[in-house]
Amino acid sequence: MIDLTIGIPTYNSANTIGFTISNIINQVEELNELNEEIEVLISDNASEGETQDVIKSYSSRYKFIRCFRNIKSVGADKKFDLCIKIINREFVWLISDKNEIRNGGIRKSLNINKINPYVTLVFLN
Repeated sequence: MIDLTIGIPTYNSANTIGFTISNIINQVEELNELNEEIEVLISDNASEGETQDVIKSYSSRYKFIRCFRNIKSVGADKKFDLCIKIINREFVWLISDKNEIRNGGIRKSLNINKINPYVTLVFLN
């Protein structure tokens, strides 16, 4: 069984995070049989404004979306580090809160892991 967590470190991204999450949801729903194997973890770096509201609007509807929020901002590098530390899965895919995963991208990532479970790093651009 493949376990994949898509980690999204974020900060003040109310204008972009919804698009990123929607893009991922659409692909996970297409992979209906894999819903239980894919998790989206959003690590919020103490955002101000409406970022938390946008995230909660998704996490309240989709059980595979979780969010952790820092009490205070820890800076860009540390927010990526904290996101990785929170994730408890074998396979992790970190993306920006402003990125889009091309259609079929999640499936391709899962297939790479199925073909060669010993892969330790894949760079996707």
